Amino acid sequence: MRTNWIRLGGAAVLAAGMLLAQAPAPQQPEQGRAGRMHARMGKRAALMAEALGLTEQQRAQAKEIRQQTREQARPLMEQLRQSRSALREAARTNQSEAEIASLAARQGELMGKLIALRTQAQAKFFALLTPEQQQKLEKLGQAWRGRM
Repeated sequence: MRTNWIRLGGAAVLAAGMLLAQAPAPQQPEQGRAGRMHARMGKRAALMAEALGLTEQQRAQAKEIRQQTREQARPLMEQLRQSRSALREAARTNQSEAEIASLAARQGELMGKLIALRTQAQAKFFALLTPEQQQKLEKLGQAWRGRM
């Protein structure tokens, strides 16, 4: 069993290395982690818009939803970063279990708010789709979850 995991891990590392070795050099200067993630999300949004056959108006509305959600999530993400940092510091400085539990609860609260915000954005996006597009989205979601 352990040998299988090692083989699987080795194969994954090898495949990732091959993909990275063949990937073209980025055309833009390094944007950092957030910039790369934003670029990937933009590509996914464009692919989804194409797959669903969104109209220009729907694309504009979806972009507005993403921008509003990103702006609303920004302070939560910063608070989450600070919470993670405080939790690491508490572990490093041997704080009490109660203090660590309190910091962890705060982090969970922030993650819950972020999940709620993202789910609200998904609901807004789903609402702007036609029934046919909603069905396509459901099928795409099922196919994607099936690959996981």
